[in-house]
Order: sequence, then structure tokens, then C-alpha cells
Amino acid sequence: MKKVSMNKNAGLLLLIAAIAIAATSFFGYQAATQSRSGVSELDASGIDFSFKNGNTIVSFTTEQPGFCQVLLGTKSGAYDFVAVESMPEGPHTEHYNVIENLKPDTNYFYRIMLGTTGGNVLQSKEGSFTTSPNAAADTGDKQAAQKPTGTNIALLSNGGRILGVSSNYGGAANDRNWGAQMAIDGDPSTEWSSDGDGNNAWIEIGFDKAYQVNAIGFWTRTMGTSAEIKKLRVLSADGTELGSFDLQGPDEMQYFTLKEPVSTDSLRFEAADSSGGNTGAVEIEVFGSLPMVEQNNR
Repeated sequence: MKKVSMNKNAGLLLLIAAIAIAATSFFGYQAATQSRSGVSELDASGIDFSFKNGNTIVSFTTEQPGFCQVLLGTKSGAYDFVAVESMPEGPHTEHYNVIENLKPDTNYFYRIMLGTTGGNVLQSKEGSFTTSPNAAADTGDKQAAQKPTGTNIALLSNGGRILGVSSNYGGAANDRNWGAQMAIDGDPSTEWSSDGDGNNAWIEIGFDKAYQVNAIGFWTRTMGTSAEIKKLRVLSADGTELGSFDLQGPDEMQYFTLKEPVSTDSLRFEAADSSGGNTGAVEIEVFGSLPMVEQNNR
């Protein structure tokens, strides 16, 4: 599960809820499938399970804002552990949990718990899902064979930097959870998420110098029913549009070759079409070579 950065009050609320849930799970969570006194039923909509990078991802929407955890177990009513929500500061209605280390091709039972800012705890009815039968195949870059040769000049460790961004979820700084730098850190377990920008989301990435850019890679984030970029627009430093690219889902990095190389020291990526919400990117890559003059002077 991801570590979560939260403000003091929100963190305290989550901590209390997590302790309560973990305690009930530890003691066997008896009669879990029955209504518990003091706990109202949670109506979570759009519950979606997907599998990415070896992890199981559950996303859903709640009417009341708050923080969610997911109880999980291989037996009905017996939950072995708690998946803490992978969202940052502030209560919210769109939820996204990354669950690690589940067994492949296994049926799991789950129950969603919501802690609200008013101190209420709600629980969903029990549901179930089956993990991907090909957990090993879900791990890593499935398009490695199509990856362009050369250096990813957008990578932070290669001198890439964020020049601007439409927003970060919860107003986070670029180098914090869900900040823009998460899209160029080379780590697919982190993501940049905008703060509800939908089709207006954009991010501008600068390089350590001007390059002859010839290819890009983009991996859109998703929250199941929202936050997925479906069409991407790319512009050079002078505002020239280099092309629009259709993305085929959120499961992996997708690579595109430009019609012709362009000399630029930055690129701007814009969401041209999306499913709305907190659009953003898991990772963004850019490939290029030094101008011929610089190559000859090396």
C-alpha cells in the first residue's frame, strides 16, 4: 500500500478509523456480514477492480466525502488485512486503493469502510472479486519491445524537471504525493494526479538542454470510471503542436514516434479527451538525441 501524506486532522481521522478497522480484523471480525450497531451501510457506486504493475486496484465513488479502507480475506466474513487508501490530503468522494501482494487467480471477499469528517463510520455489504490469473505478466513494462532506444530525457535523474502543471491533487507540491514530479520519477507505483482538471489537465516538462526529440511515452492514470486520458496533445517549447495521440487504456506505457524530430528543450502534454475527474499520468517519457553540432563537439 502507498504511504499517504495528510494534514493533521485528516491524518488523525484516518488513523482512528484504521486502528478500529484493524482491531476488528485482528479479532476475527465476527458477524462481519451482519449490520453492526453504530455503523451505517455504505452505498459505494462504480466499484471497479483492475490489475496493473503486479498490484490489484479498486476504485469507487461515495456520496459522502471521507477516507476509505478495504477489508480483504479469502473467506467470507474473515478479513486478514486492511488496504489503506492511496489518496492524499483532504476528505474526498472518488477513492482509489492500490492493494499489493495478493495471490493470482484467487477469489477474495471484501468490505469497504468509510470514515467521514463528522466522525461516522459506514460499511458496505460484502462483495467479492477474483485476481488476475497472470500476476507475473501484469508486472513490468509490457511494451518493452516497442520502447524507443536512447535515454529518457524527461526522467528526473537525467535532468528532467517540471516547468508547470495545471494542478496537483489536494494542492500538493510537485515533489509530494500526487505531485507533478511523480510522472517523471521512473517509479510506476507513484502518479501525478490533477485536482479534477479533466480535459483541462496539462503538464510541462523541461530538459537539461535542447534535444532533437523523436519519440514520447505516456502512461495515463485511471480511477476506473474516471481520471483516464484517452487522447493526448503534445506541444514543443514554442507552442507548435507535434501531434495528437490516442491512448489505448491505462494498463501500460504507450510509445509514439513523432512525424519528424523537433529541436526543443521542453514539451507540454495536454489532455485532449478524457473520462473526466482527476486526470494525470503514471509516467511520462521523452526520447531524443543531441543536435548534430553538439555531437560533433563532444
